[in-house]
Amino acid sequence: MTAAKTIPSLRLRDPRDIYAPAATHAMRVVSQLPDAGALPEDAFWHAPFWPAYRDPASYDHLVVADDQAGGRPLAMLGADVLNTGEEEFLIVNAAFVAAPARGGRVLRRMLATALLQAARQGPVPRVIAARSLDPLFYRSLRLFARGFGVTLYPEVAAPALSLRAVALARRVARCVSPTCRFEPGVFALRGTAAAYGLRRAVPLATEQDAAIDAMFARQLGDGDQFLLLLDLRGLSAAAILEAARRIRRQR
Repeated sequence: MTAAKTIPSLRLRDPRDIYAPAATHAMRVVSQLPDAGALPEDAFWHAPFWPAYRDPASYDHLVVADDQAGGRPLAMLGADVLNTGEEEFLIVNAAFVAAPARGGRVLRRMLATALLQAARQGPVPRVIAARSLDPLFYRSLRLFARGFGVTLYPEVAAPALSLRAVALARRVARCVSPTCRFEPGVFALRGTAAAYGLRRAVPLATEQDAAIDAMFARQLGDGDQFLLLLDLRGLSAAAILEAARRIRRQR
């Protein structure tokens, strides 16, 4: 029997904190991430590597997860607040989780932290979005959505689509990928992966999640991504913040 993997105890922080030691500032964190230069099939989740074309300090919200024992960064998430013209939304634009931290709740905890950061600087985010071609990222975001009691779109079971969610997704898609075609029936962004030079992730199927892998294989071409969408507009600001704090505390 394979021994259970031990996930390091992680500390979440914003590396742009002016009171943090200089060695931990954003410009130096990426170079310290293990496996950050790995090929897409060897990396994890949303981004195949931390995007070299963008200064990590330029994200509206940046979260790093450090190994508390050694202080080494093991995960990082960058998100921005954008506006469709009708609503603001939080979009995850890059995320990376190094091998030692995989298998835990670190991505969900980092996203909850980014949401709380955004709420301290402006309105509480009522919409969260991401573009992804990775089933593992989808699984994690789906569990994150359950923490708020909401649906992650697209749904695996593909029930009748909510017209309200589709209308929101169209507005978000025009904002994040204006030159690519959005297919609302399956929440697919055609050509976005090719535009960023990304390759399809290799699904890590499990018996419980085979339907997720099948959805990605069936609906996405090699150059496509899903637009993943959480609609929190039916929740009060207090309920959103309470759920985000609960998710952030989880180990």
